[in-house]
Amino acid sequence: MKTLVKIITILSLTLYVGAEIKMSQRSFHSSLTDIGSGSSSKQMCSCMFVMKQSEKFCRQFSKEVLLIDILNRHKVDLENKTITTTIGFFFNKRQAKFMGEKLGCTLI
Repeated sequence: MKTLVKIITILSLTLYVGAEIKMSQRSFHSSLTDIGSGSSSKQMCSCMFVMKQSEKFCRQFSKEVLLIDILNRHKVDLENKTITTTIGFFFNKRQAKFMGEKLGCTLI
């Protein structure tokens, strides 16, 4: 009986530790995609609204500066001066907004 309790305890702890590792990996990957999309969004915003470059130029520049940018999709809103970036089709969406000549762009 004691052996069975030990086996069940060890299996339970193994499952618990495995679940914790899986959750921390998910959190880590989520953080990476959040950083990638935020950085790309801010890069595009600064290029377009601070440096006053064309959208085409900024997309190309962003791909050369941020290698992960090949996977990004940018939505440009010229009226509100915002750039919304999504990595791939469904990963973290981040938005950067031009706040003015003195403040430049910031993530919102």
